[in-house]
Amino acid sequence: MPPFQKLNWNEASTPPAADHIRVNPARKFQSILGFGGAFTDATCYTFNRLTPRRAISYFTKCSSLGNGPEYGRICVGSSDYSTKLYSYDDGDADPTLSRFSIDHDREYISFPRFFDQARKG
Repeated sequence: MPPFQKLNWNEASTPPAADHIRVNPARKFQSILGFGGAFTDATCYTFNRLTPRRAISYFTKCSSLGNGPEYGRICVGSSDYSTKLYSYDDGDADPTLSRFSIDHDREYISFPRFFDQARKG
C-alpha cells in the first residue's frame, strides 16, 4: 500500500460547484461528542485472532494518537456484520427469558481485557 499523501488545505479561489462541500469552521450547527464504532461478534472474532500484545498495541496506539474510539456500541444479538445470525433467546416468544443464553459470546468473553489494558498504557 502506498503511503498516505499529506493533504494541503487552502482557501477556495472560486466559489465551490454545486457538487462540492464547503466547510466553514466559523459556523457551527451542533457539537460533536466524539466518534466510535460497533463492537460486533465479527470485531471480537478478529481481535481474538490477534495476540493479546498486538490487540492491546492497536488500542493503545489509537488512543495515544487521539484517533481512538471515544464511544463503542455493543450489539445485543447479531447485527449485519455478525459472523452468523443469532439472538440471546432464539425461538418462540419467551417473556420469562427461560432460554436466555450468552453461550454464543463465551469465546469472546475476554475481549474487554484489551480495552482495560490499552487504557493503562
